[in-house]
Amino acid sequence: ARSRSRTAAAPCTVPDAFCATSGSGDQLVLHCGESALMPWSGVGYWDNRLPGGGIVKMFDYYGSVNHVAPADSGPTEINWSLVRALRTYC
Repeated sequence: ARSRSRTAAAPCTVPDAFCATSGSGDQLVLHCGESALMPWSGVGYWDNRLPGGGIVKMFDYYGSVNHVAPADSGPTEINWSLVRALRTYC
């Protein structure tokens, strides 16, 4: 049996930023006041290290907030298929 290394898909921890990781290991890093469209679907992770108690709101395809990343939390597994966009607040 071949062992498949999943180290590339490990959650990323970036100081003073929010970091999202796709199932294949791609990373999306946001700093205070930034927003982005979610480029992936499927299972991944997020890790919130924004300064000053910053949070991240995740929006669905209807523009509603469907998840909030609390201050200084993660890594947490998430299904990115449910997320359309991210915005940092700090």
